[in-house]
Amino acid sequence: MQLVGATKSFIRKPFIKTNILMSFIGSLMALLALSGVIYEMNKRFPELQILNNPLEPALIFVSVFFLGLGITLISTLFAMQRYLNLKSDAVY
Repeated sequence: MQLVGATKSFIRKPFIKTNILMSFIGSLMALLALSGVIYEMNKRFPELQILNNPLEPALIFVSVFFLGLGITLISTLFAMQRYLNLKSDAVY
């Protein structure tokens, strides 16, 4: 795309959108698994009282979600920048 005059940001946008969507789906799957683990732990070990303070699991869920999105965004930007800075001869 650079050979026909596309800017770097124009080339990056579809990759970033796709990877953010995949990260969103992956984070939701991780949160579903985490909620299942928390539910089972609360059922088998009620003395832990995990769900008595709902702020702690909520903070864990929010941090897992945003950490997954952040890692995906940063890694996508680094990977895209690496390939966009290559000379066109090195790509082929």
